Amino acid sequence: MKIIISTLAVFLISNPIFAFDLFNPDRGKPPSPPPYIFVRPQLPSHFQQPKPPMQNIPAPPKKELLPQKDFTLLGTSRIGNKRSVILRGPDQKEFLLRFNNKPTEIKGYEGYKILKVEARDILIEYPENAPCRKSNEKKGIICSADQKTATVSLKRGKAITPLVSAPSAAAPPPVTPRNHGPIAPPTPKGYNMPQEGYKMPPKTKIKPENIPPGMRLIHTPFGDRLIPIK
Repeated sequence: MKIIISTLAVFLISNPIFAFDLFNPDRGKPPSPPPYIFVRPQLPSHFQQPKPPMQNIPAPPKKELLPQKDFTLLGTSRIGNKRSVILRGPDQKEFLLRFNNKPTEIKGYEGYKILKVEARDILIEYPENAPCRKSNEKKGIICSADQKTATVSLKRGKAITPLVSAPSAAAPPPVTPRNHGPIAPPTPKGYNMPQEGYKMPPKTKIKPENIPPGMRLIHTPFGDRLIPIK
């Protein structure tokens, strides 16, 4: 009997796992089944709906841009915190606009606003449908990179060459306020005229039909004269 107990003790000590399973309550139960994984069945090709072909979706039409309108800066003035701007519009009309340090719309030109006024330049905002696309340095117009605004500078014109007046033509003979006719030159008194190189002026002749009412014609050595009838 001692031999059997000793043999059993040695067996249990040499096999600890077996000894643990001996008292496991789940010993002898079947193993748990693996987790269920759902697999969608693949339909036969004749049951599958064909995918619609890819269609070329047209791009949205681009907005048509209006022509660019530019302004010319003619001058600025400042009284206290208020500034005034003199502009020439795209229609070549000149007008005065007052700026109160806030975006000011240019009347008559929808979408155009003055954003800033300095001594010699201003900043103008352009509308979205008519951006500033082309600069004009001769007129002092520089478009911004995003084409939303333009800096308009005051340009000084070249000095004008003074005009030299041409010699005037010989003045016509004086006219009297009454008869609007020519007056004969006065008779020289006590003047010895040189004989060489001197030419007498032409005598004035008045036709009878040119005598106005209230006047009468007299003949003198220097020409005809009109005098009032007494």
